[in-house]
Amino acid sequence: MRRRVGERAGCMIGGVGGAVGGATAAAGGASTGAALGAFAGPLGITVGALGGALLGALFGGVSGSVAGSAAGAKLDETLLDTYLCIDCTKTF
Repeated sequence: MRRRVGERAGCMIGGVGGAVGGATAAAGGASTGAALGAFAGPLGITVGALGGALLGALFGGVSGSVAGSAAGAKLDETLLDTYLCIDCTKTF
């Protein structure tokens, strides 16, 4: 059976890194959302800012997971033992 150690680790690391990067970049999204929501008053500014920040973190996490998973899959193919024998538990 396939182990997919690098793929899983890359997905997790990429997801966390992407979410953190997306959250920091979301400051720009929050200010844009606040500016767009300004026509609705204080509530619109708050909702727009939170919406922009959440969408930035969400899209950053998803794109980081996809990129990390692809990098981990390549690592599995080239460096790590890809398969596990179910009978003898030997990896190769």
